[in-house]
Amino acid sequence: LVGSEMCIRDSGLTWHSRCAKLGLRNVVIGALDPEAMALLQAHGVPTFQMGATAARAPLPGAHDYGWNSADFRKMGVEKVQLLADILERNQTVLLMDADAVLVADPLPYFARWPEADILVTTDYIGEPSTDGGIDRAALLRYTLNIGVIFARPSAAALAKGWLGRLSVGNLQWDQNVFYEMMASRQGGAGFADDVAPGRPGAALLTPAIRAKRLGLAWDGRLLAGVLPTSLFCTGFTFVSGYCEKNTLGRPFTFHACWLFYEALGKRARLRSLGLWHDSASYYERGEGDRTDGFLALADDGWLGTAEAAGSELLLPPHSVDEHMRLVHAQLALVRSGMVLAALLRRQFVMPRIVCLYDKWWAEHNGTIPAAKMDQPIKGKQSLRASRAACARARPSGVHVPFQPPR
Repeated sequence: LVGSEMCIRDSGLTWHSRCAKLGLRNVVIGALDPEAMALLQAHGVPTFQMGATAARAPLPGAHDYGWNSADFRKMGVEKVQLLADILERNQTVLLMDADAVLVADPLPYFARWPEADILVTTDYIGEPSTDGGIDRAALLRYTLNIGVIFARPSAAALAKGWLGRLSVGNLQWDQNVFYEMMASRQGGAGFADDVAPGRPGAALLTPAIRAKRLGLAWDGRLLAGVLPTSLFCTGFTFVSGYCEKNTLGRPFTFHACWLFYEALGKRARLRSLGLWHDSASYYERGEGDRTDGFLALADDGWLGTAEAAGSELLLPPHSVDEHMRLVHAQLALVRSGMVLAALLRRQFVMPRIVCLYDKWWAEHNGTIPAAKMDQPIKGKQSLRASRAACARARPSGVHVPFQPPR
């Protein structure tokens, strides 16, 4: 595991706790600063100091690891160095960012493709494969996401070349360099769906390999596969409904990318899904806390009552004005619930939220282009998990029926 832009201290504990729950023991975390290393070691987490070798300067410590910052790019070099070192020692590795957590053990899944030199996730947001296999090889043309990489020793030369590209001149984003190398087609090397006989690597693409959806990458030198976003989810594809369609019934990983508000947004999303590691003290009374129990809205908040009433706001076509009306109605409900919880001296459990328009960082018409997302967009969270955690800490609870604000 290598840290990304989340606070490495608590995300490292979360990542390790997920591994422990799945019975995975051969894990290690690279700490980005001495404080993180001390905390992880205090909790019995196998860890080491990133950039601590004599050949490389130490990482800058607890600085800004926000996306595309200078420290973020330096961290990328360390990540690729770690991958190269492991593969050079003839070891197979699953390398993950700190904001990517395990939902289920993916190792048996990877074993179904012993011919693959490397398997990697993607930023593709269209309809993914949902039949339990990897995605089509043509997606090797699309932007890859290095938040989850499964690599065998046969990919050692790629890792070494990747590191060499990052170590020359201005620091580049490691993910962009990786994609450029994987998509390189010098000498006419192609992908599984278009490579011609006699081209580099063409002999590798037997009918059996093509049937397994593996493709050629890095000038035809590697067999690679794209992990489907229905099983290896991003922050977007998890809420889009793709994960619910896969035949295996649950995803293997959740990568908290494609989210807003950086560390706060990632932590909130993982916690709402029941994937964040919180100590028991998080749910216990703090000093001066005079609350007694919790309060949650019945029918999953305003959404349940609105759907039951057939609210016209949920019917297409939608507009920005309708989206804002729906959001404001739910905010009014949340305010009422928080006021009532304060009067009853209870902690308020946030309801599931629904909206009509998605949020994205470019122009759009309510949903991200190329994404097949149903509207209204319903937030996903593990209400059962959050209520159970509250009940364990404070047995007394109240579920209050609310009608949608008029």
